Amino acid sequence: PDRFLPAEGNIPAIRRDGLLEVWTPRRMAGYIGHGVETPFIEDGWLRTSDRVTVDHDRVHFLGRLDSVINVGGSKVDPFSVEAFLLGLDDVAEARVVGVRNQIRGFIVAPDVVLKPGVEPGQARDRIQAECYNRLPRAHVPRLLRVVDAIRVLESGKKAV
Repeated sequence: PDRFLPAEGNIPAIRRDGLLEVWTPRRMAGYIGHGVETPFIEDGWLRTSDRVTVDHDRVHFLGRLDSVINVGGSKVDPFSVEAFLLGLDDVAEARVVGVRNQIRGFIVAPDVVLKPGVEPGQARDRIQAECYNRLPRAHVPRLLRVVDAIRVLESGKKAV
């Protein structure tokens, strides 16, 4: 359905085109400052830019719309590339970001933490080969870094 309304007493939430929108009588009036677009749409609903799926009475967050990486006009979801990397045998942790590029706009640039005992040089080659063989061209990392750790903020989000 276009709109999903939880039971009475909960904050109503909707999912439209994979994006979360919410409505509540206790909503903000807008943003402070000039030139900032208010994210309100019809009838006071607020567009959050959170990408979600709805499964029964649960809303599962998939990431933010504004985190999409534009690679030569192709839209790359960094979370899907991250999930792919985490499925590889050598990878213990991953974080995917976009890095500016003069030709393509942005390139996909993951940091990966290898599993214990994995040799970095050979692992990098295997990871890159898997990406080339199994991901769409725009999703293939162009700048793959092997790092010792990925910093996590108190909120649980991976630090950039």
